[in-house]
Amino acid sequence: MKTTVRHFSEYVPLTKEQFRERFFARFYDPAFGRVSEELERVCEVAWEGYEQYRKSPRTQPAGSAFANSDHPLAVEWLATHEAVNAAQRRQRDRTLPSRVLLISGSTRSEHTCPGEVSKTRRLAERARQILAALPNHEVDVLDVSSLADEPLKVIYPCK
Repeated sequence: MKTTVRHFSEYVPLTKEQFRERFFARFYDPAFGRVSEELERVCEVAWEGYEQYRKSPRTQPAGSAFANSDHPLAVEWLATHEAVNAAQRRQRDRTLPSRVLLISGSTRSEHTCPGEVSKTRRLAERARQILAALPNHEVDVLDVSSLADEPLKVIYPCK
């Protein structure tokens, strides 16, 4: 049985002009005019990175925990791998409190919609209070509204 890879659309890279337009859209404020020459140089470096697509520009050897210890792996991937392993060790340790992750998935906040916290965030906060009151429980909250509140904060897709 052969696996068929399906694609919905063809990848069409940006032209240099489109890339430049999108890059400089982030620097629309006239205050950036003072550093326009520097931004031109940064834009050129960013374009080279986009055009050549360096998926993992910073790598290091995988290490002894991997079958091919010399294989170069992304530094960020290795750090994430270790964080996941540490979380798994903690999760398996029955002497530690149970942990719950609550996700408030609305990007709306009192900063993007003045004067009103989203219902999603209020429900997540109420759930946090109830769960935190349980014996031997810890609660973490992932609040997606920070994406809209903090400039240039992005959740990147998995590639």
